[in-house]
Amino acid sequence: MASRQLDHRGGLRALRPSRRGEDDHPRDARGLSVHWIPASRGVRRLSEGDERVPRAIPDRVQPASVGDRGAVPVHEDDAGHRRPRRQARLRSTGPRAVRPHRLARTTRIRFSLRRHLGRDVRGSERDEVSYDYTGRVAIVTGASSGIGRAIALDLASRGAIVVAAARRADMLEDVARACRSSAPASEAVVTDVGDRAAVEKLVGGVLERHGKVDLLINNAGIPMRVHAARLTSDQIERTMRINYLGAAYAIAAVLPSMLARRDGHIVNIASVAGRVGSPRESAYTASKFAMTGFSEVLAADLDGTGVKVHVVYPGPIKTEIWEKVEELPAYRGKLYPPQIIANAVRSCIERGHFERWAPRRIGFVMIARTLFPTQFIKGLARYDRRKSTAT
Repeated sequence: MASRQLDHRGGLRALRPSRRGEDDHPRDARGLSVHWIPASRGVRRLSEGDERVPRAIPDRVQPASVGDRGAVPVHEDDAGHRRPRRQARLRSTGPRAVRPHRLARTTRIRFSLRRHLGRDVRGSERDEVSYDYTGRVAIVTGASSGIGRAIALDLASRGAIVVAAARRADMLEDVARACRSSAPASEAVVTDVGDRAAVEKLVGGVLERHGKVDLLINNAGIPMRVHAARLTSDQIERTMRINYLGAAYAIAAVLPSMLARRDGHIVNIASVAGRVGSPRESAYTASKFAMTGFSEVLAADLDGTGVKVHVVYPGPIKTEIWEKVEELPAYRGKLYPPQIIANAVRSCIERGHFERWAPRRIGFVMIARTLFPTQFIKGLARYDRRKSTAT
């Protein structure tokens, strides 16, 4: 069996007992004949002085003395034929690091996607809190129920002063009362986000009473599940005004004070429909696409100002929208609790993420949409027809 040694440039030399007619070959101290094979293409050498060796090389491999010629591994089969041996590539931090094997890279990508798209409610022990919510002033729109309620209660439980805004006064006051148990300064303000004057009054009142706005959570929105052939102009306008313009009004009102303080977080609650079209929801999808595009450009424009912009894409979340039969989506799968959206909002704020999918595994939907757009759209249409026929 041939032995191998690693030279100072990462090459290897093969040592084996000499055969007949090989007396002219150089020998080492043990009398073994030294055979060299030039470096083959596709094999990158380690930097000089690096004594680490690839995993595929036996433990008997030792660094060779400086001055030896560069070589690649050789393998000797039972018939005595010598041929270059494929060398397992080694990860390294040096400037001439050997690239990892393709399978290893694929495995790491798979586990990376699983890590980033797999956690939902429980979070991770590695999620380090780098943001102190105590005394922070947070405006949460659409806070009377569902996702908005979960976000408001979650922020208040961490010491934030929550200003809950929505149209339904009775439900809104219940949320404010629950928030005051953790943050006594929390309050409720009845607001229609589709009315620009009402939104400006909301933000102006908060700045007057508290002197600042640290967090703006744009969550208010309405569903609009109507086939495109039956969609009216009034429905389109109403959906865009509440789902998109309401957030734009709030951002325009709060942004000057945030820029003056060079601090603040704006979190826009979009939807998976803000990245992937949903059948029979053209008006709703358009409003969420507008929210997504607005968030991306806003984040770029405000880079370096101290004001951070984030966007969260909720998937199928258990809210009261699923109780309205006339607007019931074709989706019939698992519904997730609103708390995972609150977790996603905190993840954006605490860790500086621009966007978060919740649940994270629905991010694969966007990947499929990007890679196979035509097939994806046809599949959506077939799925919608099948579910609509079943109901």
